[in-house]
Amino acid sequence: MAGGSLEPGQTGAAPNQRKRKAPASAAAAEDDAEAEELEREVADLDRRILEHLRGTATRLSDAVASRVAALRSLDRLGTPLSLPSYRTRV
Repeated sequence: MAGGSLEPGQTGAAPNQRKRKAPASAAAAEDDAEAEELEREVADLDRRILEHLRGTATRLSDAVASRVAALRSLDRLGTPLSLPSYRTRV
């Protein structure tokens, strides 16, 4: 045969080479590459979110500590908190 011999169990003419799709392995490799890129982007986003949360937690704890320290210093002075009187004379 001019087109080549058929393997045992095959019948009919040889397939047209122009109509063949890309091998499945090439498509799978491309999908794997895209999946790896997405995984790297998600990992980077996770890292940035954690850094932001840590910074926020640090700022919050510092603010709480400074307010507690301010309240304790007022308590040590023995100075009662004087609040303005909003009563009106009748």
